[in-house]
Amino acid sequence: MGTTEINLVQYDTSNVKRGVFGGKRAAALSVYKSGTFRFNLSACETIGLKEGSLVAMLQDSNNTGNWYLRTDDDEGFALRANKAGGMVFQSSTMRDTILESLGVDESVSLKIGKKQE
Repeated sequence: MGTTEINLVQYDTSNVKRGVFGGKRAAALSVYKSGTFRFNLSACETIGLKEGSLVAMLQDSNNTGNWYLRTDDDEGFALRANKAGGMVFQSSTMRDTILESLGVDESVSLKIGKKQE
């Protein structure tokens, strides 16, 4: 049997404090039962999102719980500013697809990782 190398990042009380990672709030996308998708301020700064930005969600067909984000898609969801800060878009169909792939039926907050090359 062969071996597979994986790289793990440990999150524990030494580096995660009340939604804060490395001294600032972790970049995250919250998916609400209402169908609202909200990128927090840290996510907007990290990715460079602003009002009118277009984003597309990409799913790994081999690992359906793995989701990626593309910000240069002409047919993406248009972002608008949110009163609470950050950017939002609305899609009940997208919400159903993501929550089903994750095996949950409640609102979730997803950390946003580094850019994949």
